[in-house]
Amino acid sequence: MKIVNKLIASSLGMAALASLFLVAPTNASATTFKPESYVITRSVVKAKVGHDRYTIPKGTRVHITSDGSLDVSRLSYNVIKTHKESGDPFKPENDAMHLSGSQFVKTQRKLTDSIPFTLSQGYRYTTGAAALNAKAFQITTDGYVETFKHEATNVKPQSMVKITASRASGNTMYIYTKSKMVGLHAKHIASKTGKYNYRLAVINNKKVIKSTDLGTVMRSHSFSIGIKSNYYYYTNTWYD
Repeated sequence: MKIVNKLIASSLGMAALASLFLVAPTNASATTFKPESYVITRSVVKAKVGHDRYTIPKGTRVHITSDGSLDVSRLSYNVIKTHKESGDPFKPENDAMHLSGSQFVKTQRKLTDSIPFTLSQGYRYTTGAAALNAKAFQITTDGYVETFKHEATNVKPQSMVKITASRASGNTMYIYTKSKMVGLHAKHIASKTGKYNYRLAVINNKKVIKSTDLGTVMRSHSFSIGIKSNYYYYTNTWYD
């Protein structure tokens, strides 16, 4: 079974998904490591984020944000679970991690990078409380599909499965895995190698639904996971 992993640029404004889990570089060369790009660690990297320190293994693919920081939050639970308390987070900027060619190597975008990092179950955003309690789905930059019982995605996932391949057809992306994904309506298919036993359809419905929560306008971008009726969304916030 031949699976083609195509490369496309994100049309969904990934900068809008910026999180608090960022590591700022001190002297990163913009000509070497450009914002909104991806790198792979050449060796084990220690990352300091607020009160916490993370251990990023060798060979881990990491996203660089629009401000040139490493986005630790988009890594799998394998990395998130390594965090340890590091004391006072308000250290001088020169204590932040330096992006150097000895630690990182550039890599290309993947098809799955176009999917918003965290999708919440539901037709659209309603209230903050409802969003926090909704089931969540995400694809990490180091190549895992993770599912959660609620949106607090810094906890242990309900399911974490390695992606083996992906391809796109129109507004649908197909993600292949060796083992089953919990609660996502992935289709079981025959695979000679055993690497592509499950196929998950991620459908971009290309629909934006407007909601208002305490005077804040929320625009929900609609997706379907597995089957058309299994709706998920991600939101942009606007203030009227």
